[in-house]
Amino acid sequence: SPCDALEAQRALDAIIKINGPCYLRLSREPGMVLTNEYSDFKIGRANILKDGHDVLIVACGLMVQEAMKAARMLEEQGVDAAVMNMHTIKPLDKESLLKYAQKCKAVVTAEEHSIYGGLGSAVCEALSLSKIPIKILGIRDEFGETGMCEELFIKFGLTAENIVDYCQDVIKFKDRTTDKTNSTREVDEIVQDLNGMSNTLKKENSEQEKI
Repeated sequence: SPCDALEAQRALDAIIKINGPCYLRLSREPGMVLTNEYSDFKIGRANILKDGHDVLIVACGLMVQEAMKAARMLEEQGVDAAVMNMHTIKPLDKESLLKYAQKCKAVVTAEEHSIYGGLGSAVCEALSLSKIPIKILGIRDEFGETGMCEELFIKFGLTAENIVDYCQDVIKFKDRTTDKTNSTREVDEIVQDLNGMSNTLKKENSEQEKI
């Protein structure tokens, strides 16, 4: 699902060279041009449009422009968000995804598609063993409707403002995970100290018995 017209052309050029079935998902609505003639495009390789370290926004299609808007809004709030253009869902770029997910420790996916069986599901599967909090922004389990793109985005909660809300929420879970990790470390340290004291007492009692 390309993010703009230029990427759609490069995606089509890449697909033509593949000897096998491919699926290219396009939007009928014209969007912002986020790439240029020098932008790299490889099937199965995501592109980072904005670097960051607080939260990773993974988007595809028209939602990439909403993700970029959200990143600017978050920056005004002191949150440094990374934006990943995941134009190919299958094959998914798991390597880049895991790299940036581990860097940001919180992930939000955004797609103009059902939250079931799409980008969000693929990202959750890829990061299932990472313990990194993830939130999926997309269309709930309901029928789609016909109308103006902007109106539908507002109705189904697919705007930059919605992405900002999801990012702020997932960062809270990120903090809780960090707190739990720190608490676990503190408990481990206490257990180690107790074990050390116990071994010391056993050694002293053994020496006294010998005397």
